[in-house]
Amino acid sequence: MRMPAAGPGAAGRRAFGDDGVSPDAALIQYLQARQGSAKFVVAVPNANAAAPVILATGKPVMPIGGFIGRDPILTQQSLADMVARGEVNYFLLPQGRFGRGGFFGGQGDLTSWVESHGKLVPPQQWSSTTSGTAGGFGPNEQLYYVGPWSGSK
Repeated sequence: MRMPAAGPGAAGRRAFGDDGVSPDAALIQYLQARQGSAKFVVAVPNANAAAPVILATGKPVMPIGGFIGRDPILTQQSLADMVARGEVNYFLLPQGRFGRGGFFGGQGDLTSWVESHGKLVPPQQWSSTTSGTAGGFGPNEQLYYVGPWSGSK
Protein backbone atom coordinates (compact mmCIF):
# COMPACT_ATOMS: atom_id res chain seq x y z
CA MET A 1 0.00 0.00 0.00
CA ARG A 2 1.39 3.39 -0.97
CA MET A 3 1.13 6.09 1.66
CA PRO A 4 0.06 9.64 0.75
CA ALA A 5 2.72 12.24 0.08
CA ALA A 6 3.82 14.25 3.08
CA GLY A 7 3.69 17.56 1.21
CA PRO A 8 6.26 19.88 -0.31
CA GLY A 9 7.56 21.23 2.97
CA ALA A 10 8.13 17.89 4.68
CA ALA A 11 11.60 17.13 5.89
CA GLY A 12 13.27 13.83 6.58
CA ARG A 13 14.59 10.77 4.90
CA ARG A 14 12.92 7.63 3.80
CA ALA A 15 14.01 4.06 3.65
CA PHE A 16 12.04 3.09 0.57
CA GLY A 17 12.64 4.23 -2.98
CA ASP A 18 10.60 6.45 -5.28
CA ASP A 19 8.06 3.72 -5.92
CA GLY A 20 7.33 3.50 -2.18
CA VAL A 21 7.98 -0.23 -2.19
CA SER A 22 11.60 -0.92 -3.11
CA PRO A 23 13.99 -0.43 -0.20
CA ASP A 24 16.73 2.15 -0.51
CA ALA A 25 19.86 0.36 -1.76
CA ALA A 26 21.97 2.24 0.79
CA LEU A 27 19.75 0.95 3.62
CA ILE A 28 20.01 -2.63 2.39
CA GLN A 29 23.79 -2.38 2.05
CA TYR A 30 24.09 -0.82 5.52
CA LEU A 31 21.95 -3.47 7.20
CA GLN A 32 23.56 -6.44 5.46
CA ALA A 33 27.05 -5.24 6.29
CA ARG A 34 26.14 -4.98 9.97
CA GLN A 35 23.84 -7.94 10.60
CA GLY A 36 26.61 -10.08 12.05
CA SER A 37 25.15 -13.05 13.92
CA ALA A 38 21.75 -11.44 14.54
CA LYS A 39 18.81 -13.59 13.47
CA PHE A 40 16.96 -10.61 11.95
CA VAL A 41 18.54 -8.09 9.59
CA VAL A 42 16.15 -5.41 10.96
CA ALA A 43 12.89 -5.01 12.85
CA VAL A 44 10.06 -2.97 11.32
CA PRO A 45 6.47 -2.15 12.34
CA ASN A 46 4.59 -4.77 10.28
CA ALA A 47 4.67 -7.37 7.53
CA ASN A 48 4.08 -4.81 4.76
CA ALA A 49 7.25 -2.99 5.77
CA ALA A 50 9.13 -6.28 6.20
CA ALA A 51 8.31 -7.79 2.80
CA PRO A 52 10.38 -5.46 0.58
CA VAL A 53 13.42 -5.84 2.84
CA ILE A 54 13.03 -9.63 2.85
CA LEU A 55 12.82 -9.65 -0.94
CA ALA A 56 15.87 -7.40 -1.27
CA THR A 57 18.04 -9.30 1.21
CA GLY A 58 16.68 -12.85 1.35
CA LYS A 59 17.03 -12.56 5.13
CA PRO A 60 14.57 -12.61 8.03
CA VAL A 61 12.99 -9.30 9.08
CA MET A 62 11.02 -8.96 12.32
CA PRO A 63 7.62 -7.23 12.14
CA ILE A 64 7.27 -6.07 15.77
CA GLY A 65 3.54 -5.46 15.40
CA GLY A 66 2.76 -8.62 13.47
CA PHE A 67 0.92 -8.58 10.17
CA ILE A 68 -0.79 -5.19 10.32
CA GLY A 69 1.30 -3.51 13.01
CA ARG A 70 -1.23 -3.71 15.82
CA ASP A 71 -0.79 -7.32 16.90
CA PRO A 72 0.59 -7.61 20.45
CA ILE A 73 3.15 -10.29 19.61
CA LEU A 74 5.83 -8.85 21.92
CA THR A 75 6.07 -7.16 25.28
CA GLN A 76 8.79 -4.69 26.19
CA GLN A 77 10.45 -7.44 28.22
CA SER A 78 10.34 -10.03 25.43
CA LEU A 79 11.77 -7.44 23.04
CA ALA A 80 14.53 -6.58 25.52
CA ASP A 81 15.29 -10.30 25.88
CA MET A 82 15.59 -10.71 22.10
CA VAL A 83 17.97 -7.76 21.95
CA ALA A 84 20.01 -9.15 24.87
CA ARG A 85 20.32 -12.48 23.05
CA GLY A 86 21.55 -10.65 19.94
CA GLU A 87 18.59 -11.70 17.79
CA VAL A 88 17.96 -8.19 16.48
CA ASN A 89 20.18 -5.09 16.50
CA TYR A 90 18.46 -2.60 14.18
CA PHE A 91 14.97 -1.12 14.14
CA LEU A 92 13.57 0.94 11.28
CA LEU A 93 10.64 2.89 12.69
CA PRO A 94 8.32 5.58 11.36
CA GLN A 95 8.08 8.93 13.08
CA GLY A 96 5.39 11.60 13.21
CA ARG A 97 1.78 10.84 12.37
CA PHE A 98 2.61 7.37 11.11
CA GLY A 99 4.45 6.53 14.33
CA ARG A 100 3.15 5.79 17.80
CA GLY A 101 -0.43 6.96 17.69
CA GLY A 102 -0.97 6.81 13.93
CA PHE A 103 -1.31 4.23 11.22
CA PHE A 104 1.30 1.86 12.65
CA GLY A 105 0.94 3.05 16.23
CA GLY A 106 -0.35 -0.15 17.76
CA GLN A 107 3.01 -0.93 19.29
CA GLY A 108 3.92 2.43 20.82
CA ASP A 109 5.31 0.83 23.97
CA LEU A 110 7.82 -1.12 21.87
CA THR A 111 8.70 1.96 19.85
CA SER A 112 9.26 3.88 23.09
CA TRP A 113 11.53 1.12 24.39
CA VAL A 114 13.63 1.20 21.21
CA GLU A 115 13.87 5.00 21.28
CA SER A 116 14.97 5.04 24.94
CA HIS A 117 17.40 2.10 24.75
CA GLY A 118 18.73 2.50 21.25
CA LYS A 119 21.09 4.83 19.48
CA LEU A 120 19.71 6.81 16.55
CA VAL A 121 21.78 6.14 13.44
CA PRO A 122 22.33 9.35 11.42
CA PRO A 123 20.41 9.07 8.13
CA GLN A 124 23.52 10.05 6.17
CA GLN A 125 25.00 6.68 7.12
CA TRP A 126 22.17 4.52 5.76
CA SER A 127 20.01 6.53 3.35
CA SER A 128 20.75 7.69 -0.18
CA THR A 129 17.79 10.05 -0.46
CA THR A 130 16.90 13.38 1.04
CA SER A 131 13.36 13.49 -0.36
CA GLY A 132 10.62 14.38 2.09
CA THR A 133 7.81 12.65 0.24
CA ALA A 134 6.29 9.55 1.76
CA GLY A 135 7.51 6.14 0.85
CA GLY A 136 7.44 2.86 2.71
CA PHE A 137 5.58 3.78 5.88
CA GLY A 138 6.09 7.48 6.30
CA PRO A 139 8.17 10.53 5.53
CA ASN A 140 10.60 10.21 8.44
CA GLU A 141 11.83 6.68 8.99
CA GLN A 142 14.53 6.50 11.61
CA LEU A 143 17.00 3.70 12.12
CA TYR A 144 17.96 2.74 15.66
CA TYR A 145 20.81 0.51 16.79
CA VAL A 146 20.15 -1.43 20.00
CA GLY A 147 22.80 -4.15 19.79
CA PRO A 148 26.12 -4.53 21.58
CA TRP A 149 27.81 -1.15 21.97
CA SER A 150 31.11 -2.16 20.43
CA GLY A 151 32.60 -1.04 17.16
CA SER A 152 31.56 2.00 15.15
CA LYS A 153 27.84 1.39 14.87
